[in-house]
Amino acid sequence: MNVVPLPRPAAARKPNTEKHRVTKRLEFFAIRCFELADRVAAGNIPFIEAVDLAYSAAVWADLPAAIEASGLIDYNKSGVPTGDDVIQHTISVAFAHARAPQ
Repeated sequence: MNVVPLPRPAAARKPNTEKHRVTKRLEFFAIRCFELADRVAAGNIPFIEAVDLAYSAAVWADLPAAIEASGLIDYNKSGVPTGDDVIQHTISVAFAHARAPQ
């Protein structure tokens, strides 16, 4: 018996372009943070310099403000993170396992 999937409504197929764009920018930022963490683990760059570089790049690209303006965060709830919190969390996750070379 063949099952034919039902078509999705048009609204479900179209992503919110601004949210999608900011999500992709955040994903790219996270990948770069992991690459910096790998360089720290290899001993190519000091930890503090790598974290400062990552944070400075995010601020230069205006990523915290873009996150807040995109609607990714529901500010109607109390205690929600700001765009800056999201950036700091992304950096901390990427560097959580960066270890100095033995």
